[in-house]
Amino acid sequence: MLGLIGSKRKGTYWNFKQEPYKDSASLLHDLICLANCHHDGDRYLILGVTGPPKCEIKGSVSKQENRKNQADINDFLSRIDFAGDNHPEIEFQTLKINEKEIDVIIINNKRFKPYFLTKSYGKRKLSELTIYTLE
Repeated sequence: MLGLIGSKRKGTYWNFKQEPYKDSASLLHDLICLANCHHDGDRYLILGVTGPPKCEIKGSVSKQENRKNQADINDFLSRIDFAGDNHPEIEFQTLKINEKEIDVIIINNKRFKPYFLTKSYGKRKLSELTIYTLE
């Protein structure tokens, strides 16, 4: 993780967010985009780090509003209408760096891509049958 943070940029398979997501549609959008990116390996959504150009470790607070854990995200994804019931698989880790906690959502590399919805989702309206990606 330190290498990705130290790069001080976003990449095709990683992204930074300083705060937990306030709305589930934005979280879903970013998870799908990362899951669909062209990269042969896992992808990383790193929470508690500012975006480029500084990529400063701010950390997360244990009782921070909207902070999620693995069970929260897995439950959320299981309720989304993905084509073929094929949804991104994630792992969740909390890491301590410089006495600050950051949360890392690891989107496992799976061959069953692309991921897309069969029903629109959220106020932001992620559209059904649309393939979202970072590229």
